[in-house]
Amino acid sequence: MTKVKHKNAAKLGLIKFSKNQVFANRKKPGGKDYLIDSRGSGTNPPLRHLIIKELMKCCTTLPDCDVIAGVANSGTQWAAILSDRTNLEFANILKEPRESGMKRQVEGVLEGKRVILVDNCAESGISMLNAIEVVKAHGGIPVGVLLISGNDDAEFNFGVEYAYAFSVQLLMESAEDLGLKPKHEIVNV
Repeated sequence: MTKVKHKNAAKLGLIKFSKNQVFANRKKPGGKDYLIDSRGSGTNPPLRHLIIKELMKCCTTLPDCDVIAGVANSGTQWAAILSDRTNLEFANILKEPRESGMKRQVEGVLEGKRVILVDNCAESGISMLNAIEVVKAHGGIPVGVLLISGNDDAEFNFGVEYAYAFSVQLLMESAEDLGLKPKHEIVNV
């Protein structure tokens, strides 16, 4: 993974730091004072374009698929964009069935189709494992996982190949190099 793309992503705001704001798991042992903010790209076209470009590169490293499925909520927009760019079908995987409307947990058709699941990151991997089970329960064949950011030290057993566009470690180093995070505040990830 190139340091240049990570510096560009850090400059554009993909990684954010705060002593005051509570990010996921920040208050727990081993918590974090940073956030990989892919959702902020909606109002930041240069960041959005960089993320899409890198996700498209990662797609080529995964097995062929019929459907690109977003893991709600953070993976939905990215899967929709990727499915449009690749001319593949799109599906949305919800954590729980909707309480209204058609009360479905999968928006899209998965039966007999090879599926790549997309999300912003995987902390423990549990949400992705649950999404993989939902795909299987709806007749889909999970073949890959695509993440915006990943921890170089993490090893997930999703049962399928996975790839990520940005290394959390390289984003942290880039942010430090750029002065976005003081050296004394760097946390282990």
